[in-house]
Amino acid sequence: MDVNELSRNQSHISKSYIDNSIDIKGDLNFVDTLEIQGSVNGNITSNSDSITFLIIGQNANIYGNITSSHVVVMGSVTGNIYAKHAIIEDTAKIKGNLYYNSIEVHYGAQIDGAMKINRKYEKETSTSNNIQIANDKNYPNQKISNDSKASNVDTSHTGVIAF
Repeated sequence: MDVNELSRNQSHISKSYIDNSIDIKGDLNFVDTLEIQGSVNGNITSNSDSITFLIIGQNANIYGNITSSHVVVMGSVTGNIYAKHAIIEDTAKIKGNLYYNSIEVHYGAQIDGAMKINRKYEKETSTSNNIQIANDKNYPNQKISNDSKASNVDTSHTGVIAF
């Protein structure tokens, strides 16, 4: 589904927008729909009781975990993504694991991490611990929350995936 079509279908729902001139340091919580074109250094979480849409723009940079029922990634994410449905566009660059019920990955997308079907979306995202992001000169002391069950991921499918 095209992002513009997705936005048109959501016209009755409030949509928040973070411009490319915005740089947020800290966790971010939202309801309904959020589009990020800027930079976020923190976890992004939506209301788990409702259907939510998170759109990570092509020039956006996210350093932290993402939890939303629907996620569209066109930009850069360093952290884990937890979604019922994920759309990974051709311009996406992800360093982290993806936990999803359904996923759409476009040719050209780069994923450096594990991809795991997660039927227990709400339960597994409730427990976390901290890990250090290695080799990131822009955020050398950045810690992101990591699902404590990630050690149970089938590592035979872990690694860099380029479509």
